[in-house]
Amino acid sequence: MAHRVLITAGATGIGREIAIAFANNGAQVFVCDIDAEAPDRAAKEVPGLITKVCDVLNRKQVEEMLCIRRMAKCRRN
Repeated sequence: MAHRVLITAGATGIGREIAIAFANNGAQVFVCDIDAEAPDRAAKEVPGLITKVCDVLNRKQVEEMLCIRRMAKCRRN
């Protein structure tokens, strides 16, 4: 079974590189980022990456992000 990884601030910089490393090793990777455009760019560059714009200081956005992550998990199993 593949590992599932959630990375905050994962669409750019070090977070993006961590996402790539996990994806290259077979993990199902979900990233969120506060930058409105970065998640879409990352998803185009990293096959299978699941992305969401999310400000982790915003409770509603975090709840939505976690709901989407659970839905993706259910769809892939």
